[in-house]
Amino acid sequence: LPLHPRIASLVLSSERAGCLNFGARLGALLDSISKEERIRDDEQLVNRLNRLTAIEKKVASQIYRSDSIPEVRMDDFDRYESVLIETGKARICINGKLVGRRRVRARDGQLPEMALLLVTLDQGEVVTSSWIPLSRNAILKFAEKKRRVFFDEDSLRVRAVQGLFFVDLEVSPLTEVAVTEEEASRALAEFLLKDPEGYFSKIPEVESFLKRLRFAEIEVPWSELVPALVMGHTKLSSIEAPLILKMIEGVLGREAVARLESFAPLKIEVPSGSWIAIEYGSDPPRVSVRLQEVFGWLETPRIAGGKTPLLLELLSPGFKPIQVTRDLKSFWANAYFEVKKELKARYPKHSWPEDPLTARPEAKGRRRS
Repeated sequence: LPLHPRIASLVLSSERAGCLNFGARLGALLDSISKEERIRDDEQLVNRLNRLTAIEKKVASQIYRSDSIPEVRMDDFDRYESVLIETGKARICINGKLVGRRRVRARDGQLPEMALLLVTLDQGEVVTSSWIPLSRNAILKFAEKKRRVFFDEDSLRVRAVQGLFFVDLEVSPLTEVAVTEEEASRALAEFLLKDPEGYFSKIPEVESFLKRLRFAEIEVPWSELVPALVMGHTKLSSIEAPLILKMIEGVLGREAVARLESFAPLKIEVPSGSWIAIEYGSDPPRVSVRLQEVFGWLETPRIAGGKTPLLLELLSPGFKPIQVTRDLKSFWANAYFEVKKELKARYPKHSWPEDPLTARPEAKGRRRS
């Protein structure tokens, strides 16, 4: 059939059910239906199918192989409904969720409890303007007793429920049942693999590590890591930062971790002897350090094998930003003396030497006597 496979399936199913006239007419409508069309119940659908446009009639005649297509009748709607459910599973919505569990809403009005969507628009969420209500009895004919294991984003744990389902949508009250370790691991992995970096970046220690990896252009093989990481866990809260970091390092291997430490170190030693964390969230990476700790540092420090100069955010003794520079040599020659003039009176107990390149750096918290 010269039709989309979804529509062709509907036509063949209607032929098997002895209502090819319904399949031919609906197939022609769905082949050209406007996204603005509003059909909201079975009677509206029947009326619309019996007054196809000229182009729709031509398509319907090609499907039916005759220009004389019997009209569809409300009396036969039970049969039509079974055809719709059998062939339209992907577009069936129950309690605001499509099969596949994506949420759906009506562009206007209110969706019935169970419906088949004739028109869908994907706008980040699924939106519809046209649908056919489905009866519970008709849906129940296609329902099966199942157990569903899923990750509950509200409680951040894996749960399992049992009851009657139409594909993956519940159609009866559900009973909570125990989750096996294997089921929990599989559900956690499925959830995390949708956006592993997005989830792990919410954990500060892991976020810092991932930023360094991105800077060093080292990719984490999440598909390999995540299933091993969740093994034996039923809750995300039990997978803590130390374990995550250890597993990431393990899957990357010693060579990659050594390259990371060399190319994108976690901290850098400043002249005062302090080790200051490098912030990799900015471009270029930056270091925030008190001015008195970098006396004697002539050149801007570099990482990435000497290719990338760090952005230095120089702080006052009170840890307030006073200057941002990638050219420390120029700062000492020019801006330093303006900064000294402005801050010396405010921080008289701290060192403000005439020659900052030969002055002794002061570690955090140290004061001149």
